[in-house]
Amino acid sequence: MGRTLFDFKKIWVRLTGVTFIGVLLVLIVPVIISVFDRSKLNGIEPLLTEHRVQGKPIVTDGDTLKFIIGDKTVRVRMQGIDAPESKQQCMRLGKIYECGLDSTQALQSYIGDDGVFCESEGYDRYGRMIGVCAVYKKGAPHDLGAYMVENGHALAYRYYTERYVSQENDARTDKKGIWSGAFVPPYEWRKGKRLQP
Repeated sequence: MGRTLFDFKKIWVRLTGVTFIGVLLVLIVPVIISVFDRSKLNGIEPLLTEHRVQGKPIVTDGDTLKFIIGDKTVRVRMQGIDAPESKQQCMRLGKIYECGLDSTQALQSYIGDDGVFCESEGYDRYGRMIGVCAVYKKGAPHDLGAYMVENGHALAYRYYTERYVSQENDARTDKKGIWSGAFVPPYEWRKGKRLQP
């Protein structure tokens, strides 16, 4: 047989190789860019408006976040929850433990390196934004207040809203977090009441 004008086998191998490399680049390049571009946290760029703050927060305690956006610092008190204070102690299995520290660490761990946004519902007398906050996990927002209350790291703050009462009831029933032992409600602890062993 004589030579044909086109060697289809060689052309197919070359096209297949080019296609494979192209597909590989399309899949890998966005991953590389996202790893090195930390200004975006799961698609959230740092932003501050009158009604919204978003970015990577510093966890102050189990119900308070601090955002630094450019030269501005915004403190956010999460709406509807009341977490043990940083130095607050609780009791579990007859032993005192640092439940305020546990609450703070639980919130830090849940947020991890992900971006957070808070929608303002006003400001308190200390100038903190009162906000409903969520963390983006796998492209979807997850309510931080709900997480903290349903895992027993905070109480539903009924004085202001009943938004998280059902999550608190579940945590109490399942004896999660502070509900697994004895504690003074944080709002009473701030007034000076202490746990009596």
